[in-house]
Amino acid sequence: MYGATSSREIETGKAVASVTEFRKSQGENGETRGRREEPGRLPSARVGEVPLDENGISRHIVECAIEVHRTLGGPGLLESVYEEALAWELDRRGLSVGRQLFLPIPYKGRVLASPLRLDLLVEKKVILECKALTQYNAIFEAQVLT
Repeated sequence: MYGATSSREIETGKAVASVTEFRKSQGENGETRGRREEPGRLPSARVGEVPLDENGISRHIVECAIEVHRTLGGPGLLESVYEEALAWELDRRGLSVGRQLFLPIPYKGRVLASPLRLDLLVEKKVILECKALTQYNAIFEAQVLT
């Protein structure tokens, strides 16, 4: 299970990706429309196009997460394994991915000694919290929104 959020999602409460948008972006055989392929990389959303917003990034994240799930299967491996595979898939699409980044916590004019840790930061816009479990818990949303 992968959780994603963005500053725009927090402000507006809008969903970051939809099945309809995903289907519209796919050709009849599942190929991505309107993108030039480069050798060794999957089509990049930035090749000949306007940089992606949070929704476009999230669409790629969902597609990559599905591919990771198809390849590695459901829960059973460590979260770090799924995280690495997801980061690799996102990188293949030409998206910038930061892993295990520390985010300082300001508190009353000082920075706390224990920073937050981001599992993945995609394109410096979307934060992902990777989970490898069989059951969803609402606390995971609070973790990501924090």
